[in-house]
Amino acid sequence: MRATFVLLTDWETQNFMRKLAVELDAQYQIGLSGCLLPAHVSLKQPFQITDLQAVETFFDEWVASIEPFDVRFTSLGFHFIEQASVGIVWFDVEETAPLRGLHNRLNAELSQRFEHTEAPFDGPQYHFHATVALGRWPLTFHEKLTREYEKRAISGGFHVRELALFYYAADDFAPGTFTDYKILRTGRSALSAR
Repeated sequence: MRATFVLLTDWETQNFMRKLAVELDAQYQIGLSGCLLPAHVSLKQPFQITDLQAVETFFDEWVASIEPFDVRFTSLGFHFIEQASVGIVWFDVEETAPLRGLHNRLNAELSQRFEHTEAPFDGPQYHFHATVALGRWPLTFHEKLTREYEKRAISGGFHVRELALFYYAADDFAPGTFTDYKILRTGRSALSAR
């Protein structure tokens, strides 16, 4: 089992991201697997858990301690994991002190409460992004997609008002094995909304 904490986008951003994902799929047939969860910016990559209820309790307390803040997008980004032949299209997120601080704080506090909370790509080099599309495709295809879309202007962002706890029943992240388990508003209103 795995879990992660994410910042949910607002509806306008979700709609814009899904429209672009459908456009990419219509043009390149890359699939819509990147759209199976609500549009979001991960604060941490999925980490191993043994007790979902304990993680949920921590999530409730943690979200209540966060006040709303802004997230800004800077550009359309592309990443390719060659060993897995997986391509990702994302909105690059401007790194700010509050955002980096939340990532660092989450990692520190989770490691104090639970074992084995490390996850690949977490830590000082973590790259904040909002996934638009992902899938298995060859490097040559990824290079073509990047050339055709890299100059597309992306701006905007959203005001963070909600966080979600995503739950993964299996380690392979296969469709049908994960869900947006819980959504809460930021700040003290999160405690009263449960």
